Amino acid sequence: MKSLLILVFLTCFSASSIAQSLLSDTKRTMLTYGFSDPDPVAKPGRIYPYFRFDGYTDKGVQKKWQFIDLENDYIKVSITPEIGGKVWGAIEKSTGFPFVYFNNVVKFRDVAMRGAWTSGGIEMNFGDIGHDPTVSNPVDYLTRTNKDGSISCFVGSYDWASRTRWMVEVNLPKNEALFTTKSKWFNASSIEQTYYHWMNAGFKADGDLELAFPGTGYIGHNGDLHSWPKNKEGRDIKFYKKNDFGSYKSYHVLGEEADFFGGYWHKDNIGFVHYSPYYEKLGKKVWIWGLSQEGMIWEDLLTDSDGQYVELQSGRLFNQAAGDSKNSPYKHVSFEPYATDQWTESWFPVKEIGGITEAKDWGASNIKLENTVLKISLTAVKTISKTLRIENGGKESKLKVNLKPLEVFNHNLETKTGSEISVWLDGQLLFNNGHKKSSSIARPLEGPSDFDWKSEYGLFLDAQSFYNQRQFKDAQPKLSELLKLNQYHVPALGLMAQLMYRNANFLEATNYAKKALSINTYDGLANYILGLAQFRLGNYAASSEAFSVAVLSSQYKSAAFTELGKIRILRNDLELVGSLANQALESNSNNEHAIHLKAVFLRITEQKELALSLVDEILETDPLDHFVRFEKYLLTRNKEDLESFKSNIKNELPHENYIEMAIWYNDIGQKESAIELLRNAPRHAMVSFWLNEIMPNGESLKDAMEQSPYLVFPFRIEEEALFKKLLNESNSWKVNYYYGLLLWQWDRIEEAKVQFEKCGNRPDFYPFYLAKAQLYETNEELKEKALVKALELAPNNWRVVKEISSFYQSKKELKKALSYIENFKVEEVHEKYILGQQKAEILAEMGRYAETVTFMQTLNMLPNEGARGAHSLFRSSCLNQAVVLLNGKEFKKALTFLDLAETWPQNLGSGEPYEPDNRLSTALKKYATDKTPPSIDSFKKKLSKGDQVILEKLKL
Repeated sequence: MKSLLILVFLTCFSASSIAQSLLSDTKRTMLTYGFSDPDPVAKPGRIYPYFRFDGYTDKGVQKKWQFIDLENDYIKVSITPEIGGKVWGAIEKSTGFPFVYFNNVVKFRDVAMRGAWTSGGIEMNFGDIGHDPTVSNPVDYLTRTNKDGSISCFVGSYDWASRTRWMVEVNLPKNEALFTTKSKWFNASSIEQTYYHWMNAGFKADGDLELAFPGTGYIGHNGDLHSWPKNKEGRDIKFYKKNDFGSYKSYHVLGEEADFFGGYWHKDNIGFVHYSPYYEKLGKKVWIWGLSQEGMIWEDLLTDSDGQYVELQSGRLFNQAAGDSKNSPYKHVSFEPYATDQWTESWFPVKEIGGITEAKDWGASNIKLENTVLKISLTAVKTISKTLRIENGGKESKLKVNLKPLEVFNHNLETKTGSEISVWLDGQLLFNNGHKKSSSIARPLEGPSDFDWKSEYGLFLDAQSFYNQRQFKDAQPKLSELLKLNQYHVPALGLMAQLMYRNANFLEATNYAKKALSINTYDGLANYILGLAQFRLGNYAASSEAFSVAVLSSQYKSAAFTELGKIRILRNDLELVGSLANQALESNSNNEHAIHLKAVFLRITEQKELALSLVDEILETDPLDHFVRFEKYLLTRNKEDLESFKSNIKNELPHENYIEMAIWYNDIGQKESAIELLRNAPRHAMVSFWLNEIMPNGESLKDAMEQSPYLVFPFRIEEEALFKKLLNESNSWKVNYYYGLLLWQWDRIEEAKVQFEKCGNRPDFYPFYLAKAQLYETNEELKEKALVKALELAPNNWRVVKEISSFYQSKKELKKALSYIENFKVEEVHEKYILGQQKAEILAEMGRYAETVTFMQTLNMLPNEGARGAHSLFRSSCLNQAVVLLNGKEFKKALTFLDLAETWPQNLGSGEPYEPDNRLSTALKKYATDKTPPSIDSFKKKLSKGDQVILEKLKL
């Protein structure tokens, strides 16, 4: 009790420093290892229209970054809207301890989908796979002081690859030692999209970190099940330091219905908690870089002085499903059209309780039975007044617990051996030493071994999984195979119809949907896709009729009502639009398109007060809804409202926001609103194309054609009609090029090739020819012509040199391939190591192994996550040179290269794992030392395929 009183006094004393929450929006100078060199070559695929960044550096410079700081008496939270909107870090103020890892440098490395990534903090991932396209680039943001005294920073953006929109409100309450992240994710596209969301939070690794992840097992990315917290070897892997084996670790922990995870640094006597209801965040993942040099090499790559970190992540699904996870119970899931998901998570520090066994929204507890002594420690993150009830072998005792934020309550109780004990705080169970946990789950954690994946259902699951991973080219053959077995498999027909619609093949989408409806006229997906396809074909009556049946399906009800309302406005049939919007909102009150439909309806029917009330209500909960902000301007016509709209679009690709909104207005016949919107947009080729599409005029089209195609990547299905029409109106190669990119992205490869061929040699834009070389990957003649033309246009561009060198390398014209690399003048760090590795590969392929080794010792690689390519090449070159020397009986020289083969030079960007494969070098050393040759036939079987090839060169 004495320690509690002292702690209370100290806490009250330190809390007197700030009377209210503080919000600051400032520029902070940070040592920055930047990224650069965006790839202008189109790469249709999973993350198109995004592009990679290939430039990284080992030299830091001082740079100013926007920092939003939220601070109260207890914690300080920093947010970086220019770096993905991530929570950069969070500090517990009384100790100055970063309970969320705060990186004191901004060190971008090639880790994310687009390359650039920084460690630490809390990053928000929405879309497909981790480290999403916005993670290192500017996002929209807005700060606000709320009526309850809390402060918020809203961050958000679109994921353009899926046309979904996300927003996160980071909120710091006035008098609580926690902050929350409230996420909202809306599928703004009209079809199903990949469903992937994880919050990746970084925490320091040292300090005797113990993870508090309730569960009985963990699964990998492929859904395979393992034991937790002790692995099959008996290691207690919830302790960070006990993971000193193997490679990187990915533990998706499950098996208990737990609302929290956390960690405790025993050396620091401090910890952290992530809290959210289990039903909102099923996924609880631990990511650990290997504790060998394989992982620890990344400490210096990602920070200068803040040490190694671990990632503890929360997700909507149980695991971050890799491709093979489709063969487990943990399938890939889709995000329904116009669906909205919301959830809230709390993040907070805990102090001086010795560990974490349970956590709630009010704080955390550490309750343990040591011999016969029950030790109870509680800490709060908000002011609480609760009753602690202890049931001890049939006896009950109660204690009053009154705590302010970060105060600690301790209580010890003597028990009898074998007594059943439970501890409750105001009805919340904190501890139970009974054999059966109330939080255990009944669901199977593994799949059956005898499921028939060639059955109709198996093929459908495969196709569905591929679709939900954006692997559309793999989904279509599975559906075709299934439809050969059963041409009237309605779910397969519906999914194929959706796939055809996604590919802008509206006639085929119609045909598949009709075939499904010939079996079941009420099928929800088939009716919904039929409505979408007929709308794009201009058959509005047929579209409306199909949506009218689709509303019977709860899955598509909200989206179908929205589409019905859009058609009514388009046809100027306004009588039922308000009712349709309301019915859409009854099914999903957060359907943003239905909200926008209602706002437009109220405005054009001159119900100004209701319209203003609606937009103000929406902006209160979603201040980054740019459409609603523009609607407010259309209602008021105030310049201030227009400026407010424009100034809040701060993300990396602002023109895309304007285009997205303009297309929506155009789809419902509100052409004047669309035109006004686009006239306020940043200048961009696609903005000009859309201006011309909505209101044809020579000036807009001329402007579009005059603009550079640099980083212009059209991707929307609405643009199919735009460019198809322009084919008959313009002879510019850019129209064929842009249309070809669309067709390519939709896997209509042969049609895309036709458009690229029509461009001929007119383009004076080298990325066109590099893209064409990709498109004609299997046509050696056309690929070579494209690469030669690219080199003619850009002889000093490293991408061109790399591609043409790789081409001749693949043809085994190695001298020619090497000459391109050696004649190129390297200027940037990344050019040196990218082309340097390629040069080394060619030298090795030429058999110039010693030269390869010497050259690679001069390289300084900045690797991507998991990269071992440079080291593998170095090792194989050492082994190959050793074999050459052994064949020449130069045993002493061979030993030098065999020793080198077992090293892991840091300059090559890979660290030595715990169990490197040195079997071949060990055997060859033995041969070089005592002239005892290995038994090649029997020994070879133990080696990797690459090492087998090397061993076969040994002449005995």
